[in-house]
Amino acid sequence: MLWINITVGAVCGAVAGGLVYAFTRKTKNKNYSVITAIIMAVLFALSRQFIIPHINNYYNSTHLQEALSKSPAYSAIKQYDPATYSNILNQINLAATEGKKQDEAVGLVHASIVALIQKRIPSASDEAVATYMKVMVQELRELQRVGGEICYAFLFPQRIEAFDMSKYISKSTSQADQKALVEVIKSSSVAPQSIPTENDILPLLQPILIELIGKYRDIVSILENAEAPGVDKAKVCDMTIVLYDRVLQLPPSQGGKVIRFMFGQNQ
Repeated sequence: MLWINITVGAVCGAVAGGLVYAFTRKTKNKNYSVITAIIMAVLFALSRQFIIPHINNYYNSTHLQEALSKSPAYSAIKQYDPATYSNILNQINLAATEGKKQDEAVGLVHASIVALIQKRIPSASDEAVATYMKVMVQELRELQRVGGEICYAFLFPQRIEAFDMSKYISKSTSQADQKALVEVIKSSSVAPQSIPTENDILPLLQPILIELIGKYRDIVSILENAEAPGVDKAKVCDMTIVLYDRVLQLPPSQGGKVIRFMFGQNQ
C-alpha cells in the first residue's frame, strides 16, 4: 500500500475531504502516482548530484579509484557497502573500456545508486535522514532561483538530456550534501533502524496533509501530473519544496521517521 493511502479513513470526511481523497486514493494502475513521482525524483536527483562530477573526473584521468576517493559519499559506500562500490567500479570500467560517453556511464551506474538509496534511507537514523532531506530542499531552492526549468531538470533528469547541474548549487550546499549522505550510509550500517509503521506516522501526516491542501488547493493535481506535457515546471518545484519543507518542520525524530516510512514502502 502506498504510504499516502493511510490517510483514507482518518482524513476523508474532513473539510478538505474531496481533495484529500485525491491524495489518498490508490494509484496502482497509474504510471506516476504522487508519492512515486516525488520519491523517484529525489532518487534521480541524488544519484546525479554525486555521480556525475566524479565520473567526469575519472574520464579526465586514468585512475578510477583515485577519482572516486575524492568523494566522501563514494568513500562511505566503499567502507559500508563494498558490494555496491565494487559494482560501480566494474560498471564504470566497462563503460570506459567500451568507449562509452560520460552520460552513458552515468546511466549504467544509476540503477546501483538508486537501489543503494532505497535500501539505506528507510533504515538510517531519523536525524540523518532529516538532515539530508533538508539539504535536498536547499538544493531545490537554489536551482529554483536560477529558473524553473533547471529545478525541474534536477527533479526529473530522465526527461531531458543529461547535464551537470553542480555549477548551479553553492559549494557550501554541495559539501553539506556529501556530509549528510555519508551519515545516511553510515547510520544505516552501524545502527540500522526498523522501518516505521503506519501507526507511527499517521498522527504526524494527517494534520500536514490537511494543512497543505487548505493552503495550496492545486497541490494534488500539480504533483500527480508532474510529468504531463506542458506542465508548469516552476510550480512542480514549488509544490515539491512545500511538501518536503512542511514534513521537515517536524522535529528530526518525527520528520525523519515520516520520510523513512515513505521510502520504506518501496522495499
